[in-house]
Amino acid sequence: METLKGWLPRAARQLMSGDTAAAGAAAARQSGGFPAGKVMFRPHPFWQRIRDVHIAPAGIEFNMGMDGAGTFGRLQTKRVAEPDGEFAATVTRVVPDDKGKGDTECLAGLLREAAGAGDVEELRDLVRSCYVVRAAAEPAVCEACLQNKPDAVRFLLDAGAPADAVFSGKAALRFAVENSAEACAQHLIDDLDAPAVYAADAQGRTAFDAAKAMDLGPLAKRLCAYAEAAGKHPPPPPPAEEPTDDAPQPKEK
Repeated sequence: METLKGWLPRAARQLMSGDTAAAGAAAARQSGGFPAGKVMFRPHPFWQRIRDVHIAPAGIEFNMGMDGAGTFGRLQTKRVAEPDGEFAATVTRVVPDDKGKGDTECLAGLLREAAGAGDVEELRDLVRSCYVVRAAAEPAVCEACLQNKPDAVRFLLDAGAPADAVFSGKAALRFAVENSAEACAQHLIDDLDAPAVYAADAQGRTAFDAAKAMDLGPLAKRLCAYAEAAGKHPPPPPPAEEPTDDAPQPKEK
C-alpha cells in the first residue's frame, strides 16, 4: 500500500532513509530530473555558442574560438547552414512538450530575465540553442508584459510561445493591461482568439474590467476597440431568466 512517505520528494525520502549522498544528488536536480542550473544544448547544422549553463550532447562538432569568443558547437553534417539564414529562422521555435529535456526550471529563469530586460537577441539565442517548451516560455511572456517590453512579447509569440500564457495564476493579457503596456496587450490580442481575449478570472472579471477598476478606463476602451477591429467581439450577454411556474404571480386587482 502506498504510504505518505511515498509521496515525499525523492531527496526527502533519501534523507529519511539516511542516504545523505543520494539526497544531495537528488536535491541538485530540477523537478524534471536535469542537473540544477543547467540546460541541454540544442545543436543545429550551424555554429552556436555553448554557454557555461549548457550541457552539450555527445556526437556533435566543437570549435574552440581562438579569439576568446568561447566554444561553439553544431551537428556533424555535410549540409551546414548559416546562423542568420532561413533554416536558422525556422528552428528558432518553442518545441513540443515531448521534446523537453527536464530543464524547464532553469530555462524559465533565463528566458524570464531576458524578457524582462527586453533583450530580443538573448531570447533568440536561448530559444534556438535550447529545448524551450511551453512551460518554460510562459513566465517570459508574462514578464515581458509586466515590464512593458513589446518587442520581447512579439518575438516570443512569433517563436511559438503561447499568447494565453499564465504565471502565478494571472494571464499575460492581465499583466499587460494592469501595467498600461498597451503595445504588449495589442500583440497578445492579435494572437488570442476571442474567448481568450475576454476570459474572466475567478471573480468574473476580464482584463478590461480589471483595468477599469484601476482607473485605466481609457486604456480598456482603446483595447476593446482594437480587439473588435480585429474581429474579436465580446461574447453576448447571457439571456434573461424566464419566470418559472413556481415564481410568484402578480395579484389580480
